[in-house]
Amino acid sequence: SLGGIPFVAGFWAKLYVFWAAAEQGLYWLVLVGALLTVVALFYYLLVAKRMYIDAPEKSAPVVVTPFLTLSIFLCVVGVVGMGLYPKPLVMAALRAAAPLF
Repeated sequence: SLGGIPFVAGFWAKLYVFWAAAEQGLYWLVLVGALLTVVALFYYLLVAKRMYIDAPEKSAPVVVTPFLTLSIFLCVVGVVGMGLYPKPLVMAALRAAAPLF
């Protein structure tokens, strides 16, 4: 989500920010944002590589409780759900921000 990968919640956030910057003619800012997104994705992938591909320094037992499984499932459903159907959250945010403009 933080990397702005398409069809997850972070993608729409980055898209709207970049879109707003482009509408204001701040193309240099869009370019800098895109470059920094690539750098961030590189570091996120390094963490994933370290977690799943590299050999562990020492092995430890993994305890997966039902609560942990439920928590991970709810987080994944929320991130993917907001990425595929962001309209309810976007509309709620627009209604909340309307008095500010």
